[in-house]
Amino acid sequence: QDRLIFKRFFLNLFEEFQRIMKIKLKKKQKKQLEVAILLALAIFVILLWDTYLIYPIKMLVIILHEISHGIVAVLSGHTVKSIEITRELGGRTIITGGNSFAVAFAGYIGSTILGALFFFSAYNIRLLRIFSLSLGVVILLFTVNVFSGTYALLFGLIFAIVLFLLPFLKYERVVGYIYKFIGLTSVLYILTDIKEDLFVSGLRQTDAQLLAELTGTSPLLWAFVYLGISLFVLLFLFRYAFKKGMA
Repeated sequence: QDRLIFKRFFLNLFEEFQRIMKIKLKKKQKKQLEVAILLALAIFVILLWDTYLIYPIKMLVIILHEISHGIVAVLSGHTVKSIEITRELGGRTIITGGNSFAVAFAGYIGSTILGALFFFSAYNIRLLRIFSLSLGVVILLFTVNVFSGTYALLFGLIFAIVLFLLPFLKYERVVGYIYKFIGLTSVLYILTDIKEDLFVSGLRQTDAQLLAELTGTSPLLWAFVYLGISLFVLLFLFRYAFKKGMA
């Protein structure tokens, strides 16, 4: 019964979205509507963050987070031994050697940058396809070579395939909003996840705690650094969206 309700809800939502897309709007109205849609998506993400509706996107963001650790590890002379992802959306990248500070710092920053690239590419279908295929290859390479555990391997393969196929679907505008949604979720990930550092620090080791140990500072300092970066990027994305408007 619940699945049927959700199915009807999303079908009605999709039909309404298509109807709105067919309405002829002035340039300023298109910009305002674009920002309104994105604000609605952001609120949707925040309110339903701990539900199964957001779970697949959160899993993708966790993978982007851990892969960001891995990419910087390789670039700074590390060897990536394995990347683990759990059902509870926990992640761990096991490395040897290299620049520990750069690797620890890269997780949230990398997922934020990749989220921004999802968002920006959504306004240009050719760029979207190039970015999506490139990221799909990167995820596939990490999955085959260093991902460890059922969930990491399963979702790594699923997301690689999705990124290969999704950009070539018929409904380009819908695909664009899916990528904007992923991008917003990836940037908002810091805002929702950083509470572990601000309020329940100590229940699990976080990137902020590791950076604090490496630099002799407080985890709160790094939590606020990440928070500031996320808010700045989020503001930049909305300004860019207002400038571009609806295609």
